[in-house]
Amino acid sequence: HSRFRKTFAILPPQGDVWSDYGLARTSFQVRPWYCFQLWEALSRCGTSCDYIAENIVQGADTKNGKLEFGPMNYEVVVLCDVQSVAPATARALSDFVRNGGTLVVVGRIPSRSLSMTDVPRGDAEVRRLFAGLEADFPDRFVVTVPPRDKDHLSDWTAALMERTGVRLDVRMPDAGHVYQMRKYVGGRDIYFFVNADRVHTAEFVAEFPLEGKTPWIWCPETGKRSVYPHDGNCLSIVLKPSGSLLLVFEQGHTAGPVYGPMSVAGERIATLDGTWKVRFDPLEG
Repeated sequence: HSRFRKTFAILPPQGDVWSDYGLARTSFQVRPWYCFQLWEALSRCGTSCDYIAENIVQGADTKNGKLEFGPMNYEVVVLCDVQSVAPATARALSDFVRNGGTLVVVGRIPSRSLSMTDVPRGDAEVRRLFAGLEADFPDRFVVTVPPRDKDHLSDWTAALMERTGVRLDVRMPDAGHVYQMRKYVGGRDIYFFVNADRVHTAEFVAEFPLEGKTPWIWCPETGKRSVYPHDGNCLSIVLKPSGSLLLVFEQGHTAGPVYGPMSVAGERIATLDGTWKVRFDPLEG
């Protein structure tokens, strides 16, 4: 019953890839190289995104600084080296910025229209609309160079978020390979964390933009829940390799058992002498 909270909407250069390479799937996944890795960096930095297509932009409402489509809304739209868009998309993005939204252009500013009819008019309209945004809204029309390589993607993303001024879902510096997502339902804010590192434990302090709410840890396997120790809106989190954590923040609901680290005592079953082999079959298949 819960809904996602997404801040960023990422628009890949689908029209350009289709024009240059046809419908080969691989080209859509790797051009530009950083586009479909950007969600990882955004999640590690404390926010999240959706990948959208031009029909979403054209069909969305643009009001109160957000791009609204169905139950979703986005504060920032990111164009990843998009050179060509339909004129209707350019008009919708122009409305989005003029109504308070933020548009990030990575690499080239769009200059061509996706049309095989009246090409000069379409190209001119696309260039005019983006030139107008660049001139009128330098604070909300952000043009930046692409990240250099994968090693610099997280730092590049963090700098981009600082330029856009977005409010993070959670601030979690030095969290390593921890990813997160945020959802909500009623008065509850739901966070799910996972440590993608299979070797190293992640230890970090997470700061949440939630005043007056109590964090509960929920165990999906048992249904049990307990209050997570916290100092205001700051939590010290430890995630073992491949470990995960489900937190639910509730307003005013503070009574309950306090969470403590779980331990499972081992049971001696047998002693194995000499040479032996063990086999672990996959859970599925």
